[in-house]
Amino acid sequence: TVTDICNWHFFFIFFLVETIVEHEKKLEEDLNKEAKQRKKLHNQIEDMKGAIRVFCRIRPLSSSELARGNQDVTEYLSDKVSLRVYQPMDDGNGGMKKGPMDRARVFTFDSVFSPVDGQAPVFEDVSHLVQSAVDGYNVCIFAYGQTGSGKTWTMSGIRSNPGIQPRAGKYFKRKRACIA
Repeated sequence: TVTDICNWHFFFIFFLVETIVEHEKKLEEDLNKEAKQRKKLHNQIEDMKGAIRVFCRIRPLSSSELARGNQDVTEYLSDKVSLRVYQPMDDGNGGMKKGPMDRARVFTFDSVFSPVDGQAPVFEDVSHLVQSAVDGYNVCIFAYGQTGSGKTWTMSGIRSNPGIQPRAGKYFKRKRACIA
């Protein structure tokens, strides 16, 4: 009869919906389990790296430095973690130039950024620390250097080229939206 067919369809649809709901619950449990595992592994890696990381970012020469004839005395090595600094020498015209290679010193950091590197690669290198903060760990990122060395630029940037702080804020908002 029609009633039997309708009842059969109702129970079949009910069974399908119930199966789908159970499957969604299982997927959600699996997702939560994997998120906890990712968080645990991510922070184990951070712990193995150590508590302090040192990044080096060299700003471009200013227009006044260029007008005086100064030259960049740094060389960014291809490993992206080392920087060769040449002893500056007087170029004879009131400016400075790179000294000889035998007097240069090589410094190694967790990461080195040249004057041509933008804000995005800098944030990319510290984004794992921001993720640790999202995961509930205490994190501190600070810029150190003399006046005019680019600390505020690196940390704040400008609206059209944001630094670490505004990018971290957007990252937090994105992660919070994913959790909600």
